[in-house]
Amino acid sequence: MSKTPTHFSLIRAGRRALLATAAIFLAFVLLAVVVPQVLTSGDPLNTNAAAAFEPPGIDHPLGTDQVGRDVYTRIIYGALPSVSVGFTATVTSAVIGLLLGIGFAQFSSRARYSVSRSIEVLMALPEFLIALFIIAFLGKGPIAVLIALSLAGVPAYLNVARNAAVTARVSESVSMAKVLGLSRTRILYRYITPTSVQPVIGLASLGVGFMILSAAGLSYLGLGVQPPSPEWGLMLAESREYFERAWWLVLFPGLAITCTVGALTVLARALRAALR
Repeated sequence: MSKTPTHFSLIRAGRRALLATAAIFLAFVLLAVVVPQVLTSGDPLNTNAAAAFEPPGIDHPLGTDQVGRDVYTRIIYGALPSVSVGFTATVTSAVIGLLLGIGFAQFSSRARYSVSRSIEVLMALPEFLIALFIIAFLGKGPIAVLIALSLAGVPAYLNVARNAAVTARVSESVSMAKVLGLSRTRILYRYITPTSVQPVIGLASLGVGFMILSAAGLSYLGLGVQPPSPEWGLMLAESREYFERAWWLVLFPGLAITCTVGALTVLARALRAALR
């Protein structure tokens, strides 16, 4: 059965609706990061033993935890450490990888070969595992998680930037620029760098969600934000013992992570399609 124009129109409408939903959700998350007081007037650290394990209701829309803290308030305030670490680590990794990739692309072919093999070795290891190794030396805490994730993400961006820069070096536009007598610095600035930036941006747009997920995973293991501070991964870790008694303690922080990563992925794919 052939696809009719109406069928394609429905697909496009569905994609636009999905993109709009993702954008609206991320706007809500951004609001929680920047001004959480607009979304809740509660205190994420306020305890009330008498209200412990209250299910979702009028007073507490997402219920309360084992010491009576409001889950909704903690999720709202937990957006800042969860999202900021992922975003900052992605930007840091992308910038370092871009600069190193462009720099390594200027080496001789023999030196580039050695760099390529080293990058392949690093990329063979999962970024999460590399981050764990780094944290083993730095110690736990949000700063250590940020540094570990930033360094762990560098090889992927370095590889993309290096490949793009090497391709740009042998392009017709660069060859013509050399014939016209443009300096090496100007060629680097005008031709090679812009060509390398585009694929790095595309990769970084997808990398933010992965970094947020990794940061939550490290906090779940007790290596990131420490109690009683609110953070999505830490909230999951604290609630795992109470799943059968209070399902909402696991469901809502898990949904916050899943929906945020999913929304970022939807927007990232749209951005990559626009950059092609």
